[in-house]
Amino acid sequence: MRIPYVRMRVEPPPVRRHRTVDQRLALRMPELVHALSRGVRSLPLRSRLRGAVTKRFVREGFAAYNRRDWDLVLAIYHPEVEIDVHHVAGIEGVHHGHAGWRYYWQRWFEAWDESYMQAIEVVDFDDDRLLVLGRVRCRAADTGIELEEPMAILITYCAGLIVRQEEWFDHAAGLRTAGLDA
Repeated sequence: MRIPYVRMRVEPPPVRRHRTVDQRLALRMPELVHALSRGVRSLPLRSRLRGAVTKRFVREGFAAYNRRDWDLVLAIYHPEVEIDVHHVAGIEGVHHGHAGWRYYWQRWFEAWDESYMQAIEVVDFDDDRLLVLGRVRCRAADTGIELEEPMAILITYCAGLIVRQEEWFDHAAGLRTAGLDA
């Protein structure tokens, strides 16, 4: 049986050097963010509010990544999150918890001194999954070589937190894993 889903385009986030007021509140009161996330995920799939908040969460999460705001990024991840990386030699495989994320980022930024992600499309499923399709642009620390690749991130939620994330440099792989035709 195919799980219902909605596909949504995502506009690029504004460039911000600092956290917004709601992001500061999220770090001070993480339970509030988790409750909001649970509430949004419980809305009907085609709810305009669910779509708007989902797109905003994705946009702002990518903006936090782009400015290296790791505490804010980790605020939406369960402490025992499982991260399965399918695209980066040397750090591919499964990483666990916030420490696993920090290890991944450390190794990634040893190789790439610049790395920017942009979400292009979100596929919101009527279960606890969200697929983000986008692009990553990087520049190598040692050689200055630039890389721009498609990326897919499949996220699984539980109780308002991300408990699992898989990543690929391939939209088709993400779509297939999510059960959609590539």
